[in-house]
Amino acid sequence: MIVAMPPLFGVLFLWGLAALVGWAGPPPWELYLSPDLSFALYKPGDWSVSVQPHSNGRSILVVDPQSGATVTMTLITTSDQSNNSVGFASRTLGNMRVQIPALKLSWARSTADKKRTVIETTVQDSGGQRRFRGYFLMDYPTARFWGYETRAADFARLQPALLNIVTNLTLLNQSELRKAAAQRLAPKPLPLFPRALGDGSATMQVPSGWTFQGAQGSALCLGPDGSCGFSFGTTTFWGPSNLPNFNNSSLPGLHYAYMQPLEAVLVIMQQVGTHSIEVEQRWVNSDRAQQARAATNRSAQSESGLLHYRTRSGLATKGYYDALAFSPLPSGQWMVLFWGVWAPQATFDSWLPTLIPMADSYRINEQWASNYIQQGLERLRHLMAQTRAAMADTANYARETNLAIFQEKMRSGDYLDYKRTSMIRGEQEWVSQVEGGALYKSDSWGLSRDGQTVVEGQDANYNNFRGENPVFRENMTPVDASREVYESVFRGRP
Repeated sequence: MIVAMPPLFGVLFLWGLAALVGWAGPPPWELYLSPDLSFALYKPGDWSVSVQPHSNGRSILVVDPQSGATVTMTLITTSDQSNNSVGFASRTLGNMRVQIPALKLSWARSTADKKRTVIETTVQDSGGQRRFRGYFLMDYPTARFWGYETRAADFARLQPALLNIVTNLTLLNQSELRKAAAQRLAPKPLPLFPRALGDGSATMQVPSGWTFQGAQGSALCLGPDGSCGFSFGTTTFWGPSNLPNFNNSSLPGLHYAYMQPLEAVLVIMQQVGTHSIEVEQRWVNSDRAQQARAATNRSAQSESGLLHYRTRSGLATKGYYDALAFSPLPSGQWMVLFWGVWAPQATFDSWLPTLIPMADSYRINEQWASNYIQQGLERLRHLMAQTRAAMADTANYARETNLAIFQEKMRSGDYLDYKRTSMIRGEQEWVSQVEGGALYKSDSWGLSRDGQTVVEGQDANYNNFRGENPVFRENMTPVDASREVYESVFRGRP
């Protein structure tokens, strides 16, 4: 049963209650400013803050990692013009009981006008009894819910700290704060220090306190709060197979038909929870696509784009991404090589003087891939100087080769002779896309490259080896998979 409370009940009541408890004080407190500059609050220094977006609002959670105490602050828009917080509280309690059937209502109170309601619940779990108190406030079109929960034994001790967090939440004027942030965060690059991946496959200049991790040439570099960073990597896709009796549906990778490079990046981003993606600007990089074709003997397309999106946690983010897509093989396999930098949308331009030198310093073994990044940075530097300046690079490159009919038989004969000879010798050659068309050979002794043994033993011999690149995360393609693959590898070679 919900009973009436004095009409003067309000949020300021929490301040008085905190004073009456006589709390001695938590660990040192700090001001927390959300990355998107939408709210600020005070909290103990080691407590974490996260945001959960809803279709009509969001929830802010502050958690003590030691005791598990949690503060929840939810703000949503509502169509209920009656301002009935009793119904709001009842629906919330019903949803809580769906998740926690053993939840018990201890008491509930509301003001005479039903605009404010307070409830308290308890639940017994393996760690003992836990106690929760929630405040429901209705002011059409806004509905607010403040709540805190902890072990019953800690409730009195932690209540002042929990109340202090609730009462100090402040919603901010984002437009004014962005102006102030832009002035405060002048384009001044952070000092960079050399770092290397654990397997030595890549190096980069990174600010102090940032993480730099990855393997086999793929890397992820993140700032202390994860809101800005750099990534480089490759992703394998599988489209429809054109080889007879070859089904690729069970092979690892993303199963999508070939698409434009930037569209492929959007698919990859969605796999990790990125959503609400919008493309602000987009460019076609025909010159870099031509360089990739020359280096790999394989058709390629290159694009870059300026994107706006929200991360899994709901943070409004802006990023610049470059992508290079290689056209499908007859097996249906195609791949995308991509890199990008990103930061909170409000401060992206201020982070560029740090992010650009970081990306420029990234080095892996493939020289053409490193050059690809450095060339892409030229446009990003222009964006730093002239934010959102439109650029045009729309030239499309196409090349078709027609051979005379009498040469067709010769080419077919070369391919069949190669395939027959390899089988007689007990040898199989494999082509690496990531290594720019490098050839590996498996025979009775193991796996070799350029005459040098890479892996020795039965697991890597002609009968057992299945194409796993021993250095990079890649499934290599057998050279005799089709005549098209054979010719793309040996065309122009002595």
